[in-house]
Amino acid sequence: MKARLIEYNFERNIDPKKSMKMGMKEEVKEFMRSINKDEFLDNDHALIFASKYNRLDLVKWLIDPNGGDANKYANNDGPIRCAASYGNEEVAEYLLQFYRSKEILGIIQYCKHLQQRSKEKLKDATNRPDRISTMKQYIRWRKAAQLIEKLFKEKISK
Repeated sequence: MKARLIEYNFERNIDPKKSMKMGMKEEVKEFMRSINKDEFLDNDHALIFASKYNRLDLVKWLIDPNGGDANKYANNDGPIRCAASYGNEEVAEYLLQFYRSKEILGIIQYCKHLQQRSKEKLKDATNRPDRISTMKQYIRWRKAAQLIEKLFKEKISK
């Protein structure tokens, strides 16, 4: 698809870099439409949804489309928590590079806190749908903490 897009844009005398940028913007818009979230077309929401649905290509483009400052996402841990909680190891590993060790430990602690909170909410759940929903949250946060911890250990062992 990308090659066809570049070829098509060459016919219209558009620079190849600009062509790729236009193609990725369209790909992001199409992705957001495909998950019925096209009202959230800003980069922050798109980044979270791309992390959730394991779209590493979109995550890379959304973070650094023009060689800009990717570190602006370091204070936003939503994408890495989302990627890890859905088991998207490649995306979580890519996002991990933008955080310092202290921030990573904070993210792990926060995931464990959310896991504990879900466990406490499970005790208060009165009906079956609430228990199932809360149990899914508990499992997601446990999975997130475990995956980020594993990736962090691999990162510091290198």
